[in-house]
Amino acid sequence: MARYASKIGRVIGIIIIAAIVGGALGHLFANVLPEGSVKDFFSVNFPIGFNNFTLNLWFIEFTLGFRIHVNFLSAIGVLIGYYILRFTR
Repeated sequence: MARYASKIGRVIGIIIIAAIVGGALGHLFANVLPEGSVKDFFSVNFPIGFNNFTLNLWFIEFTLGFRIHVNFLSAIGVLIGYYILRFTR
């Protein structure tokens, strides 16, 4: 059972790292490229998640929120991470 859990952790870790690197590259390209359609293409991102939710109980307050911004290069990063994972087993 522990061996299966470590494989799942490895898969999730590689895909998350690839998405972060891809997202960072997309953000970098969007800031470095000159104005035009290519910059607009790399600037587009799609937020996935939900807004902050606050529960105030007078003596304690909970705030919960989660949002991921997906752009073109983060999606490509996930695909490359999957490709690397598939062929390095």
